[in-house]
Parts: sequence; C-alpha cells; structure tokens
Amino acid sequence: MIGSEIITESGKDIQKAAEKISPVSHAVKGTKMPETAGNYVLQLLFGVMLMSASFLFIKKAGVLK
Repeated sequence: MIGSEIITESGKDIQKAAEKISPVSHAVKGTKMPETAGNYVLQLLFGVMLMSASFLFIKKAGVLK
C-alpha cells in the first residue's frame, strides 16, 4: 500500500518543481516554423511499388490464381 507520507512528499516535490519552472515565453509573430515536413509521398510511392512488385512475383510463381 502507499503510505500517506509518500503522497505528501510527492505533493511537496511537485510544488517545488512548479516554482523552478520558468514561464513559457510566447513566440514572436513572424518567426520561422521548424522543418518538420517529411518525404511521405516518396515513401508512399515506394511502398505501393514494392507491394505491386511482390504481388506480380507471387502471381507469376503460381501461388495465386
């Protein structure tokens, strides 16, 4: 079981951590956004090509009719 002293100590630790956290500064209007875009279209096309090639190989091997 969890004792009451553990809960009260955790509460005190949370209060201490909240005091140490500095307030978040707001972003300045017009700042550059981070580069987060990936090459998802290229990966999608590669996956579709890989699936069609494997389907054709299986079809040619005679496993699928």
